[in-house]
Amino acid sequence: MYDSLCHRLMRQTSAVITRYNVCEVASKAYMKSMSAENLTSSFRRAGIYPYNEDAVPGQCLIPAEVFQHTETETSDSQKTVEGGIHVDGVDMFAQKERTLKKTKSGNWLKLEIQ
Repeated sequence: MYDSLCHRLMRQTSAVITRYNVCEVASKAYMKSMSAENLTSSFRRAGIYPYNEDAVPGQCLIPAEVFQHTETETSDSQKTVEGGIHVDGVDMFAQKERTLKKTKSGNWLKLEIQ
């Protein structure tokens, strides 16, 4: 909405958007976008009202587990994806934590030499 109003203003008046007219354009865009029709449509599309549990696919609700390394136990979210989500190799955060502890303990010189 804001983008289209900015383009229309620039085409019709040859003006540029500055700090002096940005509030005027933004308030017009806000008032147009907050119409009853837009708000009703947003609630309907999100499945909030009327309630529709299929409006948002389940795949979109899976928590981000890209950096978690789970060999022994599986969380509830692991069960939502067939086979679970796993990262191969060493636990990246544990390795970074060890490096940071070495650095903070004064062993940073040994790290640079290695």
